[in-house]
Amino acid sequence: IPWLYVGMCFATFCWHNEDHWSYSINYLHWGEPKTWYGVPSSKAEQFEAAMKVEAPELFQLQPDLLHQLVTIMNPNVLMKAGVPVYRLVLLELRLFLGFSELRTNGSMKL
Repeated sequence: IPWLYVGMCFATFCWHNEDHWSYSINYLHWGEPKTWYGVPSSKAEQFEAAMKVEAPELFQLQPDLLHQLVTIMNPNVLMKAGVPVYRLVLLELRLFLGFSELRTNGSMKL
């Protein structure tokens, strides 16, 4: 089942696993650039371990937290834990493809 998300000024997308473990297409029709952060699927376990160290109480209450799109964490915290985090700036009229098991978050600039 395809999902559609619509962003706007000040919109933020929390760290998450791709929906249904499938691929994603992200397209910016118009407006200011959107900054995305991603962790490669090969480092998924390391990413999740770092998240659990920083917010253990959240994962105890909701073990599938990364499927819920409710958790923000500064990429610098993950990088200090040794997790490789990549930054992508999505420009107007451009798209990027997200592969299954990719961990991403994003935010719109002013």
